[in-house]
Amino acid sequence: TLPAEARTASSAARGSETVEAGRVLEGELAAATECSLVDIKHRKMGVNIAGDEEIVKRIEGYQAWLQQAAMAEVPEVPGAPKYVGVEACGSCHQEQLTNWKATFHAKAWETLEADPDGGAKDPECVSCHVSGYLQPGGARRIEDTKAFRGVQCESCHAPVATHPAGEKHGKVTEELCRKCHSETRDPEFAYETYLKFATCMKSHDPAANRVPKPK
Repeated sequence: TLPAEARTASSAARGSETVEAGRVLEGELAAATECSLVDIKHRKMGVNIAGDEEIVKRIEGYQAWLQQAAMAEVPEVPGAPKYVGVEACGSCHQEQLTNWKATFHAKAWETLEADPDGGAKDPECVSCHVSGYLQPGGARRIEDTKAFRGVQCESCHAPVATHPAGEKHGKVTEELCRKCHSETRDPEFAYETYLKFATCMKSHDPAANRVPKPK
């Protein structure tokens, strides 16, 4: 058996010779006939596999590792203003809370829980479907996000720990929205069209709250 360096050099030489000759070398052709081709396809897990204790254990272990990795990637910021949740905002802004509850943003967590691929356990997905997750002053673990589920006030206006001490929260901008409604996640997102369906400043009819798709 040739050493690794010699095998690499030999393979490179054969490859170069093949390209230059414009044909398949007899030795390469003979080796190809002895190969077995493997067809790999992506398939959903069936009920039997999904209920297998060993499979479930492995999936849960991966999800726990994923969350720990996400927390390590975004370090905690000591002294950061804390997120308080939509109900705390609604204690003063009741009308806005009522309007918000009729928007799609209020149902964002429910759509994630319905995701068959387990988005409610994926930190990247959760970060856009709750307020403050892995943000300075926000929840660090997915299981601690209960009070912040849905795209709440603080997703658009920042934490309110210093409010109402005179600080005004900035207006919603397209740049802010596109942190979640990016080209890859939501290629059909149109800021001016979507905004009126998300604002808490006007009442909404849940039955008619359907964003028109671009033609």
